Amino acid sequence: MMMERHQILELMGDLKLAGMRQAYDEVIADAIKLIFPRFDGHR
Repeated sequence: MMMERHQILELMGDLKLAGMRQAYDEVIADAIKLIFPRFDGHR
């Protein structure tokens, strides 16, 4: 089952894991950077 970002953040709030929101966003941002690297001119 896949969940959307807003659902995950809502559950974190319900579970009193508000501090995890920033960590979650950082992990997702890093994953996106790995999957879709910017063209840096070295290819």
